[in-house]
Amino acid sequence: MLLVSALSSQLSLILSMNRRVIVYRTIENNLDELNVEAWHEGLQVGHALCERHGEQLKICDLWIEERLRRNGIGTGLLRHLLQTADAAGIREVWGEVTLEDIGRWPGLLQWYEKHSFVAQEPDDACISTAAKKVTRRR
Repeated sequence: MLLVSALSSQLSLILSMNRRVIVYRTIENNLDELNVEAWHEGLQVGHALCERHGEQLKICDLWIEERLRRNGIGTGLLRHLLQTADAAGIREVWGEVTLEDIGRWPGLLQWYEKHSFVAQEPDDACISTAAKKVTRRR
Protein backbone atom coordinates (compact mmCIF):
# COMPACT_ATOMS: atom_id res chain seq x y z
CA MET A 1 0.00 0.00 0.00
CA LEU A 2 1.13 3.50 -0.74
CA LEU A 3 -0.04 6.39 1.39
CA VAL A 4 -1.13 9.05 -1.06
CA SER A 5 -2.46 11.82 1.12
CA ALA A 6 -3.68 12.67 4.60
CA LEU A 7 -6.80 14.70 3.87
CA SER A 8 -7.24 15.61 7.52
CA SER A 9 -6.54 14.10 10.91
CA GLN A 10 -9.79 12.16 10.53
CA LEU A 11 -9.59 11.09 6.89
CA SER A 12 -6.87 9.39 4.89
CA LEU A 13 -6.74 8.15 1.33
CA ILE A 14 -4.96 4.93 0.43
CA LEU A 15 -4.13 3.82 -3.11
CA SER A 16 -3.30 0.16 -3.50
CA MET A 17 -1.03 -1.22 -6.17
CA ASN A 18 -4.05 -2.39 -8.19
CA ARG A 19 -5.44 1.17 -8.26
CA ARG A 20 -8.21 0.50 -5.73
CA VAL A 21 -8.85 3.68 -3.75
CA ILE A 22 -9.92 3.16 -0.16
CA VAL A 23 -10.91 6.09 2.06
CA TYR A 24 -10.57 5.61 5.82
CA ARG A 25 -12.48 7.94 8.09
CA THR A 26 -12.94 8.30 11.81
CA ILE A 27 -16.35 8.73 13.36
CA GLU A 28 -16.38 9.90 16.98
CA ASN A 29 -20.01 9.71 18.08
CA ASN A 30 -19.28 10.85 21.61
CA LEU A 31 -16.60 10.48 24.24
CA ASP A 32 -17.37 6.76 24.59
CA GLU A 33 -17.14 5.68 20.93
CA LEU A 34 -14.43 5.88 18.31
CA ASN A 35 -15.22 4.12 15.05
CA VAL A 36 -13.26 3.86 11.84
CA GLU A 37 -14.78 3.11 8.45
CA ALA A 38 -13.30 2.04 5.10
CA TRP A 39 -15.05 3.19 1.93
CA HIS A 40 -14.56 2.16 -1.72
CA GLU A 41 -16.51 3.66 -4.62
CA GLY A 42 -19.15 5.10 -2.29
CA LEU A 43 -19.74 1.84 -0.40
CA GLN A 44 -18.64 1.01 3.11
CA VAL A 45 -16.31 -2.00 2.81
CA GLY A 46 -15.08 -2.24 6.40
CA HIS A 47 -15.29 -0.89 9.91
CA ALA A 48 -13.80 -1.03 13.36
CA LEU A 49 -16.39 -0.31 16.06
CA CYS A 50 -14.76 0.63 19.35
CA GLU A 51 -15.68 1.67 22.88
CA ARG A 52 -13.51 4.16 24.70
CA HIS A 53 -12.94 3.95 28.44
CA GLY A 54 -10.57 6.75 29.43
CA GLU A 55 -7.14 5.84 28.03
CA GLN A 56 -8.35 2.43 26.83
CA LEU A 57 -10.06 1.56 23.56
CA LYS A 58 -11.80 -1.78 23.08
CA ILE A 59 -12.22 -3.06 19.53
CA CYS A 60 -15.72 -4.54 19.66
CA ASP A 61 -16.08 -5.43 15.99
CA LEU A 62 -13.66 -5.46 13.07
CA TRP A 63 -15.23 -6.25 9.70
CA ILE A 64 -14.06 -6.22 6.07
CA GLU A 65 -16.32 -6.98 3.09
CA GLU A 66 -15.65 -10.64 2.31
CA ARG A 67 -14.91 -10.16 -1.41
CA LEU A 68 -12.24 -7.55 -0.57
CA ARG A 69 -10.41 -9.41 2.21
CA ARG A 70 -6.68 -10.10 1.93
CA ASN A 71 -6.11 -6.88 0.00
CA GLY A 72 -4.69 -4.76 2.83
CA ILE A 73 -7.95 -3.02 3.73
CA GLY A 74 -7.98 -4.47 7.26
CA THR A 75 -4.36 -3.46 7.76
CA GLY A 76 -5.13 0.07 6.56
CA LEU A 77 -8.18 0.20 8.80
CA LEU A 78 -6.21 -0.96 11.84
CA ARG A 79 -3.36 1.47 11.12
CA HIS A 80 -5.81 4.35 10.81
CA LEU A 81 -7.48 3.28 14.06
CA LEU A 82 -4.14 3.12 15.90
CA GLN A 83 -3.03 6.52 14.56
CA THR A 84 -6.35 8.03 15.62
CA ALA A 85 -6.10 6.40 19.06
CA ASP A 86 -2.53 7.67 19.50
CA ALA A 87 -3.58 11.21 18.55
CA ALA A 88 -6.46 11.02 21.06
CA GLY A 89 -4.11 10.05 23.90
CA ILE A 90 -5.35 6.47 24.13
CA ARG A 91 -2.64 4.33 25.74
CA GLU A 92 -4.15 0.86 25.28
CA VAL A 93 -6.10 -0.67 22.40
CA TRP A 94 -7.42 -4.16 22.92
CA GLY A 95 -9.85 -6.73 21.58
CA GLU A 96 -10.96 -10.30 21.95
CA VAL A 97 -10.37 -13.24 19.63
CA THR A 98 -12.68 -16.25 19.90
CA LEU A 99 -12.00 -19.83 18.84
CA GLU A 100 -14.53 -19.24 16.06
CA ASP A 101 -12.47 -16.25 14.85
CA ILE A 102 -9.29 -18.34 14.89
CA GLY A 103 -11.04 -21.15 13.02
CA ARG A 104 -12.29 -18.77 10.30
CA TRP A 105 -9.01 -16.80 10.06
CA PRO A 106 -6.12 -19.01 11.19
CA GLY A 107 -3.52 -16.22 10.91
CA LEU A 108 -5.54 -13.69 12.92
CA LEU A 109 -3.40 -13.74 16.07
CA GLN A 110 -0.22 -13.37 13.99
CA TRP A 111 -1.85 -10.48 12.10
CA TYR A 112 -2.50 -8.64 15.37
CA GLU A 113 1.04 -9.42 16.57
CA LYS A 114 2.44 -7.99 13.32
CA HIS A 115 0.73 -4.72 14.33
CA SER A 116 2.31 -4.57 17.82
CA PHE A 117 -0.45 -6.37 19.68
CA VAL A 118 0.37 -9.01 22.28
CA ALA A 119 -1.87 -12.08 22.56
CA GLN A 120 -2.56 -13.15 26.14
CA GLU A 121 -5.08 -15.09 28.15
CA PRO A 122 -8.48 -13.39 28.47
CA ASP A 123 -9.24 -11.51 31.67
CA ASP A 124 -12.46 -10.44 33.43
CA ALA A 125 -13.01 -7.60 30.94
CA CYS A 126 -13.36 -10.10 28.07
CA ILE A 127 -16.46 -11.85 26.83
CA SER A 128 -16.91 -15.42 28.05
CA THR A 129 -16.15 -16.90 24.60
CA ALA A 130 -12.79 -15.12 24.22
CA ALA A 131 -9.89 -17.49 23.57
CA LYS A 132 -7.31 -14.68 23.62
CA LYS A 133 -7.11 -11.02 24.45
CA VAL A 134 -4.98 -8.95 22.08
CA THR A 135 -3.53 -5.74 23.45
CA ARG A 136 -1.38 -2.92 22.11
CA ARG A 137 0.05 -0.48 24.67
CA ARG A 138 1.90 2.77 24.03
